[in-house]
Amino acid sequence: MLSKFAPFKEFTSILNPHSRRIILGISLNAIGGGMTLSLLMVYLHDIRGFTTTFGGLLMAWGAFAGIVGTGPLGALVDRIGPKKVIIPGLLIASISALSFSQVTTHAQAVFSMTLFSLGGQCIWPAQMVILTRVTPEADRAKIFGFNFMLLN
Repeated sequence: MLSKFAPFKEFTSILNPHSRRIILGISLNAIGGGMTLSLLMVYLHDIRGFTTTFGGLLMAWGAFAGIVGTGPLGALVDRIGPKKVIIPGLLIASISALSFSQVTTHAQAVFSMTLFSLGGQCIWPAQMVILTRVTPEADRAKIFGFNFMLLN
C-alpha cells in the first residue's frame, strides 16, 4: 500500500528545512492569490456594483500590468537581491488586496489592480531566486518540478 506513494518521496527527500519553508510560502501564496482573484469579479459586480464587462477588463489590465512589470522587477531582484524586493512586494500586494474593499470608482479599482499586479510581480521572481539559493545545485531541477506540480 505504501509503495504507490514512493515516487512522491523522491521529491520530499530533497526538501531541506529552508526549502520546505519556501515551498510552504509559495503554496500559501498561490492558494491565497487563487482565492482572491477567482472571487474578485463576483465581488466587484455583486457588492460594488460594477459591470462584469468592467470586471473582465480589470482582470485583463491586471495581467497586462503584471507582464509589463515582470522585466523591470525581475532585474531589480537581480540587482538588489530577493529579500529587498519580496518584503515590499508582499506589503504592496497585501495593502492593494485590502484596498479592493474600499473601491467605489473605476479609477480606484484600476489603481488597486495595478498595485496588486505589481506587488505580485515583486513576489514571484524573488521567491524563485530564494528557492534557488536554498536548494543544492544538483536538486534544483527536481525542486522546480516539485514547485510546478504543487502550483498546478
